[in-house]
Amino acid sequence: VLEAYLDRVHPDWRDAAEDAGPQTGSAGATRSGAMTRAEALAVLGLSEGASRQDIKAAYQRIISGLHPDHGGSDYLAAQVNEAKDVLLGD
Repeated sequence: VLEAYLDRVHPDWRDAAEDAGPQTGSAGATRSGAMTRAEALAVLGLSEGASRQDIKAAYQRIISGLHPDHGGSDYLAAQVNEAKDVLLGD
């Protein structure tokens, strides 16, 4: 679902994730280890060099539609939260 959203909103997000290593696009696939910076940028639809303000704005825009309290998914919200944390160093 997140990939479909990113495909619609940020058609070039996959290019940003190209250097992130093995992709896990199939349903049920899991990845091991922490999210990479490239993956985090892709999740938030950002490119390298994004400012803290850009990261926070992208996070707010995406999480508002994915938050479980608003009918979204716990998993997707967790991915967006992790992406923000990776990029902001939280």
